[in-house]
Amino acid sequence: MNLKNGDRERHAKILESDLQFHAKLIAFRLGVMYSESNILLMVNSDDVDDDSARVAIYELESTMKTILSKDKKFMQLLKVVHAEFGYGYKELMELKE
Repeated sequence: MNLKNGDRERHAKILESDLQFHAKLIAFRLGVMYSESNILLMVNSDDVDDDSARVAIYELESTMKTILSKDKKFMQLLKVVHAEFGYGYKELMELKE
């Protein structure tokens, strides 16, 4: 594919924007997935019959949450997601009034 310089820059900006969006989406989903209430919901589901399996799943999920909380890049990304989510929520609530 032969692209002109302007087209390359435009495609690069689109790709960068898409990557940023998907990175934020992943951070949001991981943040929600590893929230305490969702961990407990998963552990207490009907799919898990054995109590030792429940404990193992809880420990695994809690360990993953601890690992993510110590990852500086992930936490910075999650902070950005939190701020943007807050701005979006505020705007929607203002429009609601």
